[in-house]
Amino acid sequence: MRLVETWIRVGAAALLVMVGAIGMGQSRAHAQDATPSTGIDRYVSEQFGYQISWPDDWTYVTSQSEPGGYDLVVLIQGDMTANIVMSRPGDTPLSEIVGFLAAGPDDARFVPGVVATDAEGNEIHGETADRAWGAFLGNYMDEVVDGFMEFRYAEIRRLDGDLGVGLSLEMPATDFDHDVSAFSLLLDGVTKVEAGDATPPSMAESKG
Repeated sequence: MRLVETWIRVGAAALLVMVGAIGMGQSRAHAQDATPSTGIDRYVSEQFGYQISWPDDWTYVTSQSEPGGYDLVVLIQGDMTANIVMSRPGDTPLSEIVGFLAAGPDDARFVPGVVATDAEGNEIHGETADRAWGAFLGNYMDEVVDGFMEFRYAEIRRLDGDLGVGLSLEMPATDFDHDVSAFSLLLDGVTKVEAGDATPPSMAESKG
């Protein structure tokens, strides 16, 4: 688990589980080659008591759960791949987590070149007390090309207590239309499972 080892080296012990989950997820190349599962529209986390649901234009690829560690869901839409992970990032600054989530695993490490901009030329990044986000154009490490070939959007939100949910989204830079609002909406689909809900907690759940 190379990405986890990286975070041990930098001393981010409380964060390594969350970012390590992204490392255990799927790069865009792997996710695009995977066979998607149709008819699945949400994932329920037993250990954290939250569920992740997504719009119909996203397709479920896979999910993983590490008891006491993280829950991860991988989605695709066209050439886009989204990794959504729930874990406990501790008190690490949210803006720092965004940079970690954007970089991705060591074997497909993304190196930001510039902060991406919206349609009005404003840089896409920010931080509040319980949320941080950033969009970047760059390339994979050791990739020698002219210009920037890859786009990454990363966002982290605090939920209850020390629980957090992060998003790492990647796609070709040429597909980015200077609007990240639809990406952020993926985390709006993270909601608490209330006691007495008709549907018991489970893993990935199909549309009924």
